[in-house]
Amino acid sequence: MADSLADGHFVRSDASFDFPYGFKHGTILTISMEEYDRIKSHNWSDKGYV
Repeated sequence: MADSLADGHFVRSDASFDFPYGFKHGTILTISMEEYDRIKSHNWSDKGYV
């Protein structure tokens, strides 16, 4: 994390942020069938996905 790229001072983001319940990058989250269907039916074209 940095307030400015120009000053070259960076702070580790994990020092100020923590995932709830010990989640880490790559953690598999369970979702309901309703959530799955909503993800599948979402129009992702606004994000550049087709």
